[in-house]
Amino acid sequence: MKVIFIAMALVYSGLAMADVAVGDRVIYLSLNMAKDNSEQIISRTRWAKEILAVASDDNQALVQLENNHGEFSQAWVPLDQLGYIDDIEVFCKNLRPQGEAANLEELVIRAGRFKTCKVQSGDGSETSWYAGDVPFGLVKRFVITDDYYQIDELSRH
Repeated sequence: MKVIFIAMALVYSGLAMADVAVGDRVIYLSLNMAKDNSEQIISRTRWAKEILAVASDDNQALVQLENNHGEFSQAWVPLDQLGYIDDIEVFCKNLRPQGEAANLEELVIRAGRFKTCKVQSGDGSETSWYAGDVPFGLVKRFVITDDYYQIDELSRH
């Protein structure tokens, strides 16, 4: 998982900062599923991210996170770390030299149809799909832990 985030930080630098806007909001649904044959849902949560303010002079945005219980937290985040992607093909191409398994793929989920870059970690424990037309970039993530599978999927943007 660390590998993807390090690579993402390198790729994001200089890619997309102009499209960040106050009011950009995404909502995700997360499922944790048993790692046995039952695929029983252990938990279901909803979480959201929203841009509350942009300080262009400081190259930062105030990001609010909302958890499943309606609790909020806020933090100033550098614009180049928000995950906005100008060109999904360039983004995907830039990941490959860093050793990431990255391929363009069309993905259809409840939030719509997206042209994505599918990125798989070297150990196979995480697969993420990123799109250029979604605030924060993340469309879907599949994580394998010792005890369960976690699926985060964009619900609305």
